[in-house]
Amino acid sequence: MQKIAVSFLLVCLSGLAAAKPADLLVYKVFEKGVEPYISRILITDTHIRLDEGAEQGNFTLYNRPEKTVYSIEATGKTILKLKPMATEVPSNNALILTEEKQRELDAPKIGDISPLHVELLANGERCTSMTVAPGLMANAMSALRELKTTLALIEADVVAQEGGLFNNACEMASNLYGATRTAEHGLPLSETSGQRQQVLLDFSEQHEFADSLFELPKDYRIADPKPLLQ
Repeated sequence: MQKIAVSFLLVCLSGLAAAKPADLLVYKVFEKGVEPYISRILITDTHIRLDEGAEQGNFTLYNRPEKTVYSIEATGKTILKLKPMATEVPSNNALILTEEKQRELDAPKIGDISPLHVELLANGERCTSMTVAPGLMANAMSALRELKTTLALIEADVVAQEGGLFNNACEMASNLYGATRTAEHGLPLSETSGQRQQVLLDFSEQHEFADSLFELPKDYRIADPKPLLQ
């Protein structure tokens, strides 16, 4: 009996050693013409993983120290590696970014936090409507601003090579010149941009997940992104 108990303890300890604490955000996403789906975000000190709530299948992995984005495609077993060459997001004096804020007095509090309604505009065009919880999941929101900045730098590389690819002021703001705006006001409880809406289903700090979720598949081929940027 004692031997069995010791063996069980060792198994438990090895399981804990293979777990990594991560912040968790889970959204349900609604898009026109697409069945609603789950968007799960896992955030550690070194990585951000974005997937649809499953351990298998496609996902995106962001290496925070290396500022590198990996897009993993399960069917073809390929990994697209994207690391920006640009070092700063360019400015655009012709693009005027503004915002409108209002406390949602009738909305229930989350702990002691009163939700805030935020409207994001670009050149007077309403781009995004959000309800946020200011100060909630602050570390996670800081990490998402890091990711959005890196994605904007990657977009800047594409624009530098191919020229402007945007249809309107909102696209210019969300993809490049104001990419972090949706993560600057607090944890989004709901967010609507154009025909896309997402609603927060769950959030948690320092949840334990398997280390393997933050690793690149070893048997996948790393695709060269250069042809995509030429």
